[in-house]
Amino acid sequence: MKPNKEFLNQNKSFWALVRTISEEVGYTVHGEDKIKVPTLAEAAEALIALKLDASSVRKDDRPTELGSKLLDYLAYRADAIAGIRGHLLNATQAEQMFKEVKRRCSHVCHLPMNKQKGEKKTHAYLTCVVTMLLEETLETLAPLKTLPIPEADASETRKDWLERKQVAEMLRPKKYVDKLIMEGRIRKERRDRKNVFHPGDIQRLLPHCDYDPRTLTTITEKGLPLRTLARRVDGAYPRPVNPIAIWEIKEYYYTTTFGSRVADGIYETLLDGAELEDLLHEGHTVRHYLFVDGDRTWWQDGKSYLCRIVDSIHMKYLDEAIFGREVLDRLPELAQEWAHEKKVRETVGLTRARVRPQP
Repeated sequence: MKPNKEFLNQNKSFWALVRTISEEVGYTVHGEDKIKVPTLAEAAEALIALKLDASSVRKDDRPTELGSKLLDYLAYRADAIAGIRGHLLNATQAEQMFKEVKRRCSHVCHLPMNKQKGEKKTHAYLTCVVTMLLEETLETLAPLKTLPIPEADASETRKDWLERKQVAEMLRPKKYVDKLIMEGRIRKERRDRKNVFHPGDIQRLLPHCDYDPRTLTTITEKGLPLRTLARRVDGAYPRPVNPIAIWEIKEYYYTTTFGSRVADGIYETLLDGAELEDLLHEGHTVRHYLFVDGDRTWWQDGKSYLCRIVDSIHMKYLDEAIFGREVLDRLPELAQEWAHEKKVRETVGLTRARVRPQP
């Protein structure tokens, strides 16, 4: 989902009204499977009930200019969310999507597991699909993993071979690297009583982007940090320092109740977006994306948070939200956009995109 240009560039007061009225009248229609679109009377009465001035949205029983824009947005938001339902998947459907992508993508990057236990312990389906689709598209645009592996240095010193600590700085997680070594996909030799590893093998296995940053996102200026985000994100292209794009993944297939963890995920996205908005005033931009899936969690229990996601997009806290199976078509397109921007930056010698400061 991309923003509707008609509702961009609204001031903070407009979004305060959206949130206040939505909270007061309710986000959903009681007993019906849809988002509530309040009437002018309901919007005005909500403000009056909170002892706020309703004249900003209603005058002589007619909507003001602000009131018309507000009601138009709330109607648009409801229609936009209605179209999300068909894209959200349950665990069985997500597993099928994961298996289909895995079957056709010749991935080599690590595919993480979810945080469940027992029978629910399995791959993090959406995260793995994002990883494989990105890897497939970026490898096509900038081949790395298909490069021929140089022959091993036959000298005694093998000065160019890497120690395990160096490998850990380039590839992770540890279990994944150990698996590659055990399978012989990373050759090793003994040197000075230490294992050393073939640099050509490591190069071929390097990811095109950071699928699991273990550090904070940082934008630099003249070699010093200009802004460092408060949270670690789920992915960064190409790296968490001066990235072109960062993203969060919120997949909840096994959640039986709508808990604080899900709500916190939205608040975290808002925090990241607010920090990136502040960065715009310094003349820099970072693309910000949210990948979401889990039919029960988001549709049956969390429609109010779908509303907040749509609000975040139009507040410019998010560039885009991608729901469930939308990732199959949209992510390859995004990867091409990011790769193109990376090439442009490298051509002109920039480490990050510059934009005009916002007024």
